[in-house]
Amino acid sequence: MYKTPIPGSFLSKLDKDIVKACKTNSNEIKNIQEKVEMFLTEVDERIDFIKVHPTSTKPPTDYIPVKPLSTTPRKIPQPSPTKLKILKRNKKSSEARHSIEALMKTQEGFNNKKSKDELLFGLQKSLVNIRTPCIEDLYSKILKNEHSFETYKNLRHNTEIDPFKIFNQVCSNEKIPPVPILSKIQDDSLILNRYRISDPMCSALSDALSFLPNLIKIHLDENSITDFGGMTLLKGLILQKHIKSFYYTHNEIGANFSKVFKEFIATCPLTELNLRGCKVMGNHLFDLVKCLHICKTMKKLYLSEIGFPNNCVERLSRYVKRSGINELDLSWNQISQEASLKFFKYMKFNKHLTMLDYSWNNLGSEEGDVCIILNNMLMQHPSLMHINLSYTQINENNFLSLTPGLQTSKTLICVHFTGNNISQRKINAMMINLIASYKQVFISDSANKVYHPAQAISIQTKSVTSTLHNIKFRDRTGKCISSHRDALANIGNSSSYNDRLNGKEIKEVIFSKYLGETTIKDLKNWAVSEHCWVCERWVPFTLKISTLMLENICSVGEYKWNMQTLVPVKLKCSYNLWEDIPLEEYDSNVYEYVSILPPGRHRFWVIINNSDVCVTKQFSRRKWDGYIVNEITVPIRNYDLEPIEKIKETPLAFDKNKSVFKNFVEDTEQTRKIMFENDKKHLKLNRIIKDEAILMSVYEVLLSNYAVIKEIFDATSARSNYPNIGWLDFSSFCEQCQLLDNKFLNRSAIDRCFIAVNVDLDDLDDNPQQELCRYEFFEIIVRMAMFKYQDLPLNPGEMTQKLIDDHIVKYSDPSLAIKFRREKLYCNDVNDLLEANLINCQSLFTKNRERLGRWISLEGYKRMVAKVGFKLKEEDIIKAYAFSKMSILDEMASADSYDRLVFVEFLESLGRLSNALYGNLEISLTEMMDKTLEALFIKYGLKKRAPEVAKEENSDDLDN
Repeated sequence: MYKTPIPGSFLSKLDKDIVKACKTNSNEIKNIQEKVEMFLTEVDERIDFIKVHPTSTKPPTDYIPVKPLSTTPRKIPQPSPTKLKILKRNKKSSEARHSIEALMKTQEGFNNKKSKDELLFGLQKSLVNIRTPCIEDLYSKILKNEHSFETYKNLRHNTEIDPFKIFNQVCSNEKIPPVPILSKIQDDSLILNRYRISDPMCSALSDALSFLPNLIKIHLDENSITDFGGMTLLKGLILQKHIKSFYYTHNEIGANFSKVFKEFIATCPLTELNLRGCKVMGNHLFDLVKCLHICKTMKKLYLSEIGFPNNCVERLSRYVKRSGINELDLSWNQISQEASLKFFKYMKFNKHLTMLDYSWNNLGSEEGDVCIILNNMLMQHPSLMHINLSYTQINENNFLSLTPGLQTSKTLICVHFTGNNISQRKINAMMINLIASYKQVFISDSANKVYHPAQAISIQTKSVTSTLHNIKFRDRTGKCISSHRDALANIGNSSSYNDRLNGKEIKEVIFSKYLGETTIKDLKNWAVSEHCWVCERWVPFTLKISTLMLENICSVGEYKWNMQTLVPVKLKCSYNLWEDIPLEEYDSNVYEYVSILPPGRHRFWVIINNSDVCVTKQFSRRKWDGYIVNEITVPIRNYDLEPIEKIKETPLAFDKNKSVFKNFVEDTEQTRKIMFENDKKHLKLNRIIKDEAILMSVYEVLLSNYAVIKEIFDATSARSNYPNIGWLDFSSFCEQCQLLDNKFLNRSAIDRCFIAVNVDLDDLDDNPQQELCRYEFFEIIVRMAMFKYQDLPLNPGEMTQKLIDDHIVKYSDPSLAIKFRREKLYCNDVNDLLEANLINCQSLFTKNRERLGRWISLEGYKRMVAKVGFKLKEEDIIKAYAFSKMSILDEMASADSYDRLVFVEFLESLGRLSNALYGNLEISLTEMMDKTLEALFIKYGLKKRAPEVAKEENSDDLDN
């Protein structure tokens, strides 16, 4: 396990080298120590002489030292050699100023370069017969690493660690130029492609990486990194812990790299790994493949040009079979037929792969066993969209055996067959079969959204990264080299723009189709092409031309165009070698062209009536080879593609008229007006408001606030006395809304208002005497307002509005029944669950309905909940029942409807009941209802059905 560097870690490699040298050259080290002691003794004597004769430069010939010079060096007890011990010795005497060891550690006295060189020269001269280890080299390394240790220690104790200083310091220690490669870090990415990185620079880079802010991408392409350098880099990357994309191409991989790679891939959440073209030594490729299973986040894996033995292919196949990889590149590996057979057998069980490059491997044979297995895989795979089978030695029989796979695949859109021994006659036969069996399916980007050309893609004025793959060329090995070449219209025949390899014509053979866009008519079916719109990342594009914005530049006769199309308005565009593109009329004087275009810069003209060559003022105009043309820049597609069964531009909107709730009548402005007119007939406000105009203003206020007041009435009545409001509940309501004051609206005034509205002048049987029904609730609001604000210069309508705004709406609790219904209940998931279990819900409703009716009473609903054993308060059960009721237009004419829950209301109540039971859990309403339905159905001997199972059964029924 690699740990965070500690102070002194820069010395570790040097220390190990010194210790190793000491162990392997113990005899030479002993001789070195003896001669060093002799030399140091001489140095000390020289110091003694300088003390006694400070003005003299040389000792006299008859000089006798204070202490006679020993003829033999002093013996020092020798323990086993350890780090930097070879230069330790005892001081000659107390007068000695410094030992060489002290000088080396402190660097004091060595500031003078001349003195240092003289001392080293003398020391080296005395050791001339000892070749290794070189004492000067050891001395330099000790000085360097002492300084490195101090620098590193200072940086470690600095709260603001600068990785650039670390990198520069280590480069200085290693005597390599500190090239500013860290300055290439942008957008959490370090891209160092085609830049030679030596082992010392890998060490410097590794140490700097351990202190850099979190990086996401590390791309090292063709850096000539050795196995040891790669290992050193990985140790630094492990400390990053957030690497998602790692490119390590055309470098060296061996035992050192493989050992650390396992920890690296376990530590970092890799989604993209590219080892293309790496030189893998020994059997370490198997080690790499073996540890891939550790990474559960991998999405893109590129292992081309590294050479795969059979055992590695099988191991990789087992990994890909169960992984979530969607892009896999195994090209240029010379994989054998035997290994390919096993690979495609495993791929039949893969569920996520969308892009596979298997070019330059061996698939073709007379028996065609591999292609038969490949065909079965194409027929069964649920997501494969693009496969490259170029240069795989497929013969004509193998090619035709793949026809069923291309015909029946639900997702396949591009297949490359370039470089195989296939005649044009067989290609035509395959194409006829594909066109005849074509079925429309769809694709999307990685966000499951289809780009609709009608929405267009904004035209960028400049494009730095995108290039147009218009004309393709290859090198001598057959690798494709893409370049952009515009063809002048005067050149004429486009056949001269064929790909060439050593003078021999080579043609791309790509079977492709574009799915999901019915507006792109020319590309939705299978066709043979020399371009792959998936590989080249083409994008849907819409071009709209207004004939009112055209400017004539010349006539058609000045050009030598072939194959003219007689249409009123057409394009001549560089991307298709200036062939005619008819424009369809979109609107008056506006024509439209919708297609998928390759990224890059394109030039075009607009041809009117087959006679005038025009440019439009709507797009940029440029001079190009002496011609005025329009220019557009098409951006490169920056999203990945995924197959889907049907188009998903946006999630399907909930359609109530096609749902199980279609019979539920919601409140509208019209129904609220009808309810108010029915309630107004029973109001007694004309007894306290004599002025007809003022009374009408009060009615207008009540009608304009009818929705919110009714919802507050429903919430208050559902507390206990449903469907009315009792005195205790109303008293609590007044306190909650802070209606009481010490002036006019006191407790006594509220009592009088409550008694007054309960006087029944019409002798209504369904109107309780000591409770408030709906119309009485509206009336008491007006009466309380006239009490409370009687000292204000306001008319009764203004008083009523003020009371509603300042107290009723501000402090009361509405039922929120409508909000729950529209935001949670009315959705496709809930509808699918209820629709799948509609028969069970009808059985449940029947078992609990009243004997002589087609409804469930409140008491019957309570009994159902109690029977299942749901632990709910009575108030919660009443709310689930009451809030699920449709509004009663005339409650005095049909008050018993409040106690009759019909089937569509029963379905809604199941959602509200579920929310009351599991609303404290962080799960969707659908999951809550799933739990509730399962408990209800089990108690009543019914079996819940999943929506998916119900859809499959319905589909089977239709097929039969």
